[in-house]
Order: sequence, then structure tokens, then C-alpha cells
Amino acid sequence: MQSIVTSISTAGVPLLPLTYLPRGGVSIETKALSGPIQFGVPPETIKDSMKLGIEVPRFYIIPAERFCREIGPSLGINLAEFEFPAYFNFFVRGKDCTLIVENESVESHIKTVFNETLFGPSRFRSSNADKYNPLDFHETYKEDLKPDFEAELAHFRGDLAIDKLLSFTHFTKLSDHPHPLGVPPSPSPSPHTPRRSLSVACVYPSPTSPRTGERIEIFKSFGSTSYTIHDVSEANVVIGRAVVEGGVKVPEHRVLDGFGESEVEKKTDTEGGDSCDGEDVKFANKQSSTKARKGVQNGRMRKGDKSVTKSLTYRPAKQFFHPPAFGVTVLGNSHGFDKEGS
Repeated sequence: MQSIVTSISTAGVPLLPLTYLPRGGVSIETKALSGPIQFGVPPETIKDSMKLGIEVPRFYIIPAERFCREIGPSLGINLAEFEFPAYFNFFVRGKDCTLIVENESVESHIKTVFNETLFGPSRFRSSNADKYNPLDFHETYKEDLKPDFEAELAHFRGDLAIDKLLSFTHFTKLSDHPHPLGVPPSPSPSPHTPRRSLSVACVYPSPTSPRTGERIEIFKSFGSTSYTIHDVSEANVVIGRAVVEGGVKVPEHRVLDGFGESEVEKKTDTEGGDSCDGEDVKFANKQSSTKARKGVQNGRMRKGDKSVTKSLTYRPAKQFFHPPAFGVTVLGNSHGFDKEGS
């Protein structure tokens, strides 16, 4: 299960609204971006947003560990499956998709993969591209029946380029950051002083936004998998904060959409607690738990407060499936933008 910790260091900075996604990752609602930013990108993640009735993000934090390394059913799951978020934003909305990555090396790896998946094999689109692979055809196969992959790929590619679909933001050392960082509301009982061991990435509503205006600041300690997110106003004031602890966790049990029932439930937690104003407040929220953000408002946890967490609950199909000795792989029962399909 995805384990998320949200924290605030001053009573004047409220928690940002979080949505825990069934396939893994978390969507964080922000004011600076007028929409969400998402941590972790497991496969088919846009369908989670669609089913929950929340906005599909344009901004994604790619985790340092891009594949699930935990032994179990989720071993090897890609946690940076950015393709369909990019396709959805470009082909449906006409906008690009911003990926927040560790460094230029990660950006280069992502572009290499995207070049292959979007434009096809490089051997058919280079300056001296092959029309086809001779090993694919018997020597008696007629030449005029063989395909011209180079011409086909060039036709469908047109003027499309990766930079039209994806943009990148990197983390830099805090000491190298050229602009002032956001500050907590004044007066603050405990002024925020970032540790110098942190790295920071800034995300802006648009490429032309002023560098000192509305933005999202993302802090990360070197070698850590935890991220602190600040929602910064035009006045350079931190108006919201969230902390994502640990790597992206994907559920151990998954249901294939279209072959099991699912429903959206609203879970209300009525358990209260003593007031804990004036100190750090941390809650570990899990997808399966209703004890999420218990009455947290502007840094206070009040006894008897309620919070509503929207989550997606899957009900597995009752029938059992016994794999045959010989089978055929089915790529899916619908297209990638169909929230009811796979």
C-alpha cells in the first residue's frame, strides 16, 4: 500500500489536499498550478484520476527509484510510466506534460525510451534508414510487396517532436538555486530554514511565469526518497505543504478493469484526538485506512473533527481463472483513455 506522511512545521501553513491512487502514487492539489501535481507514475495511472473524478495532472514527480524492487507480485512494475499522461495532455488537451526528474541523465534515458515508443525503431528513421529488415522476409518474397517502414514512420511522424509532448525540470543543489525560496506566513513561531544538504526543483504554471511568482517548490535530501512540497503564492509565501515519505508503493493485489467490479466510496473518520497545536503534526495515511488527515486544518488536530477521504475500492470478480497450457496475450480490451477498460 502507498504510505504517505503529511506534515507541517508551523500552524500557519495548511496541509495540501491529497488523493491516494489505487494503482499507487499520490495526487496533490495545488493553488500555484491551478491543479494537481502527482508523485509516482505507475501504469494506467490516468484511469485512477478519471474514475475518482479528479483532474488528470500535467506535472509529475518521477521517483528516484523508477521500478518497483520489492519482492512480490509488483516486482518490476514501472513507476515512471509517463507515456499515457503525456499522450492525454497533448492529444486531448493540446498541452505538454512536465516531468520533474533527478538530473539530465534521467531526462536522457526517458527521451531515449520515448523516441522508440513514439516514433518507432531508430533504424527506420535515421539519415540512412532501412526500408525494412531483410531478415523478416524469405528470399522468394516479392520486393514490391515489402513495406517501406522509413516512409510510413516519416508520414505519421510529421512535425511531431518529443519537446512538444514533454518538458523537464531538474533538481539542483540548494546552494546553486538562483532565486529566493518561499517563506512561511508571518509571524512564524519557528522560521523555516532549509538544510543545505537539500536539493530543490521549482515548477511554474507556464514557461513564461516569473521565476519569483507562483510556483511549486520540491525539496529532496541527497540520497533520500522523501519529498517536501511547498505551494508558494505570488507574494513568495508558502500557503500549503505536504511531505511524501518513501518510494512509490503499488498494491500487491490488482484487478483487471472490465473483469471485476469497482466503486468509489467516501470514508469518513470521526475519531478525534487531543489538540496538538504548536508542534510538528505527522500522520501516516494508507490507501486502506480511513484514519487519514484526522481533522487537520491549519496545523491543528481537534477532537471530534471529521475528514472525508475519497478512495477507489476494487471488488475482485468472484469467478476463478485457471491459466491454460497454451494461451494468447491480450494487449487490452479498450483504448488507453478509457477509464473502464484495460
